[in-house]
Amino acid sequence: DALDGEDVAGGVAARFAYRSVAPADYGLTVDEILETPDSELQQLVSIKRLAPYRDREFVVSADRRKKWRKERAAKAAARKAAHEAERKKRKRAKRKEAAAAAAAPLRDRLGAADAALDALKGQRDALRDYVGETVLPVPDILEAIAAFANKLVAARAKMLAGQK
Repeated sequence: DALDGEDVAGGVAARFAYRSVAPADYGLTVDEILETPDSELQQLVSIKRLAPYRDREFVVSADRRKKWRKERAAKAAARKAAHEAERKKRKRAKRKEAAAAAAAPLRDRLGAADAALDALKGQRDALRDYVGETVLPVPDILEAIAAFANKLVAARAKMLAGQK
């Protein structure tokens, strides 16, 4: 039997006398005792109070237990609030990251559209340089655009021929 009081100390068999003691719960429930860290339990009943040489048993008053439970509940609420705030912060960061990832293709298309617009503006400016600032009738403008387009095609063909 594990509680028979026999043990071996330094190679010598020893017999220890165990005595029964009355349980001291100090007015706490089993759940409170098991769930509470030792440091918080020691705030209620310090180790000094549990010294075996004391004749009288230490008693925790109802007011002290009530105050301790209130402090414990406040700490638990603060921990829960901090945990909830951290969870919300992670959730916001995740949402922001997802929005940035979803916006990346749109940003790429916007960049391509800006580049195309810049190219069109460059072509418009080149056409204005070619035609000049004079006011022309529509058929003359169309003829100038066609001539300019032919020059662009010829220049592009010459450039491609030079690359080969």
